[in-house]
Amino acid sequence: MNKWEPYFRPTTKKHDSGFRCFECGYLVMGNNRKAVKKVVIARGVDHISNWLFSPLDEGTQFDMDLLCDGNIRIYSFGRPIFWSIPGFSDAKITLHKEEAFWQEYDEMDVIWEKQNQKGVEK
Repeated sequence: MNKWEPYFRPTTKKHDSGFRCFECGYLVMGNNRKAVKKVVIARGVDHISNWLFSPLDEGTQFDMDLLCDGNIRIYSFGRPIFWSIPGFSDAKITLHKEEAFWQEYDEMDVIWEKQNQKGVEK
């Protein structure tokens, strides 16, 4: 299984709003229920909301799993879902790739490989 899915996890960083921050990105879950690949796209998110549900998206839902490594995977059995993080502080889950902050979604494996070659945190 090599499917990139959104994830988030709490951090110890405190946002200017006074709330603690989330790290957000995409991961690939392995058979051991841990991330085997992970690309971080934001570390200062203090607010996550759901943009999935509009009249056109009726019947679509998302689910979450707490993985064994502390990452919270967001997934859908229907359509793929994406992060929209326009200002780095507010993150939204969307079904619409054109709204996604991370336009390089299709290149996630390449980005992950480059990050690991440089020794950047997974």
